[in-house]
Amino acid sequence: MESAIFRAKNRSELKLLIDLAKRLGVKAKWLTQEDLEDFGLAKAIKSGKSGKLIDTEEFLESIE
Repeated sequence: MESAIFRAKNRSELKLLIDLAKRLGVKAKWLTQEDLEDFGLAKAIKSGKSGKLIDTEEFLESIE
């Protein structure tokens, strides 16, 4: 499955893209602000994930 996210200058341009997608048989959905925040958070978690374990005490000291 492939996906894309569009950001338009205004709602009418975005509606045109979504209507076209639906006519072509492509599923399209409006995203809420919460959906966008969830996407951004998931992306940040994925990019920050290194697979390495850190020392908890050292980390806590670094944020104080």
